Amino acid sequence: MLPEHTEHYKQLPSQHLQAFFHKQVLWYNSCLINRAKHIDYVEPRQSFELLGIVEFPESIRRMFVSKVTKRIERRRLLYILLFGPILLFTLANNVSANEPVFDCQAPHHNSDTSSLSQPENTAPTVSIVRVSGNDCWTINPFISGFSLLEQKTSVTYGLDEDRDGIANFPTLPVRGAVIIPVFLVDWSDFDPAIDESNHNNPNSVYHGYQKKSPTELSTFLNGPHGPASYFREVSGGQLSITFEVFPWMVSDNMTYLSDKEPNYYFYDSQLEEWCVKKREYALDVLRSAVVDLGVNLSDYDADNNAVLDGFVIVYEGQAGKLAGENLSWTNYAYNVKTERPYLHNVASLVDSTDPNFETFAAQPILFSRYNNISEQWGPNDPGKFTHVGTWVHEIGHLLLGYRDYYHKPNDLGDYAFSAHSGDPNPYHPAAMEKWLFVHWIEPVTVETSGTFTLTNHHLTKSQTYDPHSTYLYKVPIEGDPLHFLTIENRYYLPENRGGSRFNEKQPGSSPESGLVIFEINRHTSTSQQIRRLIPERVQELPHQSRGAFQSGDLFVYSSENFHLKVSDVSVPDEQVSFTLEVSNVY
Repeated sequence: MLPEHTEHYKQLPSQHLQAFFHKQVLWYNSCLINRAKHIDYVEPRQSFELLGIVEFPESIRRMFVSKVTKRIERRRLLYILLFGPILLFTLANNVSANEPVFDCQAPHHNSDTSSLSQPENTAPTVSIVRVSGNDCWTINPFISGFSLLEQKTSVTYGLDEDRDGIANFPTLPVRGAVIIPVFLVDWSDFDPAIDESNHNNPNSVYHGYQKKSPTELSTFLNGPHGPASYFREVSGGQLSITFEVFPWMVSDNMTYLSDKEPNYYFYDSQLEEWCVKKREYALDVLRSAVVDLGVNLSDYDADNNAVLDGFVIVYEGQAGKLAGENLSWTNYAYNVKTERPYLHNVASLVDSTDPNFETFAAQPILFSRYNNISEQWGPNDPGKFTHVGTWVHEIGHLLLGYRDYYHKPNDLGDYAFSAHSGDPNPYHPAAMEKWLFVHWIEPVTVETSGTFTLTNHHLTKSQTYDPHSTYLYKVPIEGDPLHFLTIENRYYLPENRGGSRFNEKQPGSSPESGLVIFEINRHTSTSQQIRRLIPERVQELPHQSRGAFQSGDLFVYSSENFHLKVSDVSVPDEQVSFTLEVSNVY
């Protein structure tokens, strides 16, 4: 039920009032310019409809509406004088006058967060702007952060086989504290213990399945061996993630979330296979989270750029047809004309006919990316949550923005967490990833020959990166800053020798310790954009995914105007030395 007039007016978000007054100012200016003797008034609710903000409540409409006489009243002229210059100045510095805008100050979550793009404890004013249609919104000015890692660009991030142009990698360090909401989905018409999670796979029944509690999942995610601990360790304490797990959403008790079949999971007779309405499913989860769980999604914007940092949907049972989907990748192709990303707006998740419209309208925050992860690993590891390796790989997509680099022929192997998923105990990302994707470390550029030393970048608990140590070398090819080799030291500690869960050798599956070399070519949009170079002795699978350059190995790279040789590699250890011969002719 709506509050009384006065209280309701006080509760209106400031951007609603701004939108109303903006319309009135433009109308009154028109009155002055045209010197109209009589102009029909424009009701406040019509102003909102023109802005795409659906019906204004009748109680507020009556509060504002008064008959417009032939002359402009002094009181309304005062509104022009007071609000007109301020609003027009704001609009002129943000967007053109024909673009609707919500000006909002992004809230700080009640946690120790530091902004990625602004000084700590500041909340920049960001405008949420409609681009086109009901689902196309953007922010102005563009403020990078957890959810938008790059500035204006017309090419996609990382591997891109559909376009030509320079590959775009983030320049912004991914640091600070972020809280990720986790929403649990329980379909009333689906029981993992007796129903197939994927009708295309008759063996996808999870016999003996028992649902875990939100508390158990929270303990797993935020515990000493979970994904939150992983990111704190591998970032050297620069990135702190907390997972906030909400109660199970049971579909027959939710306002928007429906049963699984056929609402989200249906048989396509033309394709002759079972398909998923992934977008509708994710949006209904968000709608029910806002209304049924009382979630304020504006609370999950640690970097204050008016864009949700991300969210995770965990669906009951084992992995099925719904696994691993996103509304979009990080730094997906931007609109070339506007050079802005197109995002969804929580405030427009429902229209004016929905009884909960005002609840959504009070949360003007944009969103695009999420993870979709199964609750448990399945019959092969019964009763266990989906492995940490899967969680950190998927959260990496969410916050670090990389693409999957496990596809042939550019499979980066076990040395890169962008290429490896599913282990109960995942290893550290490559030093190349710690630089190129998140800037937790920076490389030292080498263009001359000599003897060099690299420090192992595998930190253990509570360690931080030493600013005086070298963890990564970057060697430009033919002097090109966009085409280069990276060299790093990987040293995996034997079990129980002071390492951590994410840095100890795993029996039978550990990568080799030694030098790992990657080639990055940002000029290409082929699958060779990032590739790992391997020793000759490990050319055959499966060993090539775990082979590093060790003592006795020789690495040679030659092109028309460039020659490089790595030799005299010392035995694997925390410090590894090697000889580098570089010859550039350009």
